[in-house]
Amino acid sequence: MPVPKPEEVEELLSDLKDAHRKLAELESRWESFFTHPEGNVVFVPVQNLKPRIIEFLEKRPDLGFNLASIATALDANENSVGPYLSDLAKEGKIERRERGLYGALRPKHSDGITDEDIPF
Repeated sequence: MPVPKPEEVEELLSDLKDAHRKLAELESRWESFFTHPEGNVVFVPVQNLKPRIIEFLEKRPDLGFNLASIATALDANENSVGPYLSDLAKEGKIERRERGLYGALRPKHSDGITDEDIPF
């Protein structure tokens, strides 16, 4: 094996230091995604969010919630919850009550009218 030149060693050392700094930055970002300010590590598997959203809304059928309040209640990231709210509304599993407000499905009568449609 040939002996490396001093400038090659210095370049490699510089590259290694840069790589270590970048790795530390990435690890810090990764940890911030799954750690609460109290230091408790939380990981919410994405596949579990849809049923958790439905369950949360069904426990409070008369109320509507925005993205931020649902994400907070589920202890999840808004960026994870948002697409699922849209999907669930399109799938007819939850209601989009008005722009940015979601709720559980309300029972429909045989004529297709919901309790919300009845004025009394």
